[in-house]
Amino acid sequence: MGIFASPSDCFLSWIDEQSPQNTLDALNDFESYLAEAGPFEGLIAFSQAAGFAASLMIRKLREGGGTHALLSPPFQCAIFFCSAPLVGDSVFGRYLDPVVDKHRIQIPTAHIWGRNDHQVQGTGSWLAELCASDATEVYVHEDGHEIPGNRKPDAVRGALRVMRKTIDRATFAC
Repeated sequence: MGIFASPSDCFLSWIDEQSPQNTLDALNDFESYLAEAGPFEGLIAFSQAAGFAASLMIRKLREGGGTHALLSPPFQCAIFFCSAPLVGDSVFGRYLDPVVDKHRIQIPTAHIWGRNDHQVQGTGSWLAELCASDATEVYVHEDGHEIPGNRKPDAVRGALRVMRKTIDRATFAC
């Protein structure tokens, strides 16, 4: 399988992390979309989108008075690939931090990232630590900022294993 994009390629982004107002507007738009088009059973997100979705979940927890269970979570489960830390919104004004942001995401989650991911500050573990440990599955592959593909069948099997556990946990929790 070939490379889909080169490091010099330009890409559009839904948010501008340097602008708290832009991030807040994007979170509000995303929340409105979920309310109008949902409900959704699950979420699969990569990189910045993973941090973005987690920011919305943490914000909803804070709005709910900090209770550990969302009254109406936007998803029954979430699968996060190569999670990039993200400023929550103007309420947070900083990157989400598992030590500071003690509200744990309570839905089943899978966290998959590459041990050699040099495009993201830190590792994908930051988001896994924001989630309830008894509902969290983690798989770390040997590659970088990517979703495991057919050139690494062991990594695909490892990712699928944690994804299946997460989906099963969400399915049988009802």
